[in-house]
Amino acid sequence: MNEGTRTMTRLSLIALSSALAISAASAQQPASKPAMDPGMHMKMMMPMNSDSTATKGYKQSMITMMSGMPAYTGDADVDFMKQMKGHHQAAINMAKVELANGKDAEAKKLAQEIVTAQEKEIATIDAWLKTKGK
Repeated sequence: MNEGTRTMTRLSLIALSSALAISAASAQQPASKPAMDPGMHMKMMMPMNSDSTATKGYKQSMITMMSGMPAYTGDADVDFMKQMKGHHQAAINMAKVELANGKDAEAKKLAQEIVTAQEKEIATIDAWLKTKGK
């Protein structure tokens, strides 16, 4: 093989290697997800007849939380307190579903602890909001 043929072979191998590397890197990139209809998430959360009683309860607690969240005021402190209150209430609602439907003693114990802790925190939030006239 002469020098010109060797050079062409090397260049061909380099080009092939580069093409394979680019192809492999492209294959590892996650495919972009189609944009989700903004209302799709809420539709997915709607309880269905085929859902278990517990699943219906969990879905309803999430719908109630999302639809009941107060509007933002622009005051970071007030917004934090009001949004956390809704979040904590949803946690209580979910824990009550577990207490009513769960079978595992450890899960039920945690659910009861969540109810107790979140009710206490909601009382703290309510007191804070009252002092702020909110």
